[in-house]
Amino acid sequence: MKRFLLILIALSLLIGLVGCVDGFTIQRDEEAENRSEKTEDRDDDDEDETEPSVTEPTVPEITVTEPVVETEPPATEPPATEPAALLPELPVEFLFMSGVGGWATSLSIGPDGTFEGYYMDSDMGDTGEDYPNGTMYECAFSGKFADIQKVSEFEYSMRLEYLDQEGEIGSERIEDGVRIITSDPYGMTNPDEFLLYLPGRPTADLPEEFIDWVSMPNVWAADAVPETLPFFGLYNVGGAEGFFGG
Repeated sequence: MKRFLLILIALSLLIGLVGCVDGFTIQRDEEAENRSEKTEDRDDDDEDETEPSVTEPTVPEITVTEPVVETEPPATEPPATEPAALLPELPVEFLFMSGVGGWATSLSIGPDGTFEGYYMDSDMGDTGEDYPNGTMYECAFSGKFADIQKVSEFEYSMRLEYLDQEGEIGSERIEDGVRIITSDPYGMTNPDEFLLYLPGRPTADLPEEFIDWVSMPNVWAADAVPETLPFFGLYNVGGAEGFFGG
């Protein structure tokens, strides 16, 4: 009996010991599990703290500007310059006339040899139904003298380079009751060589035709030719026609 009791007591102690061991084991397991959870939490926290924040890259604003196109300044006309002086200072106009009748040719010559002229001859007695105020012949013209050479102190020689006439020769029009007919410029007949005489040019060897043309009552009498020219003269050699001016 006593032995049986000892066996029971031993069994009870063994069962209690096993229960303690199991309880201790379960507690150890729970503590390990708690420690593992805490470690995971710390790891998560560390991950949250250490993970750098990712920010979107800032794209710089690009401003597109139109290229500046340099344009050339507007073309401007060059300032007008005086023509090259090939001739001495001349009078405003030369006249070709006879002193009789209502006709005359005027001629203006520039220092470079260019010229403009106008011929007019009026006949007030030549009338008609459409032109009761008479008839007039006219010619506006222009041109240039070239090959200008100084012959002496009082004389130049030059040749006609070109001659332009306005309108068609022989064409007619009516203005203010006058019939106007486009004509050739009188004084420019057979134009080629021209001689320019300056005041002071001796008259003794001047062409006779020139003397005849400029010998008028309002210039000088044919029998009173001065020894030197008191004015400018222009002589058309081919047409034997003489102008005077100034």
